[in-house]
Amino acid sequence: MLSHGLQSGDVGTDSAVSWVRADREARMLVELSTTESLAEAQRLRAPAMLPDSDDTAKMDLGDLPAGQRMFYRVSLKSLANGDGAPRSEFDIVELLKFI
Repeated sequence: MLSHGLQSGDVGTDSAVSWVRADREARMLVELSTTESLAEAQRLRAPAMLPDSDDTAKMDLGDLPAGQRMFYRVSLKSLANGDGAPRSEFDIVELLKFI
């Protein structure tokens, strides 16, 4: 499902940007936490990744606590299987940290 890897950048004192591209229509979900276990993670949902956006999604991660190490996990949820029915399977991308 993930076709070009997870990218992150534009890291500031209280913000960062994450973006991803899929090989099909999907939704990007981000879990964001101050702990590596992602306990009590904030869950964010990006707009659907559709052909008109080249199946890409970009998430602005703002209002982060300044000077705090942040951990995040991105997962992709396929919007449809071969017959157009919704799917519930996820493709977990990776766990990263901003310092």
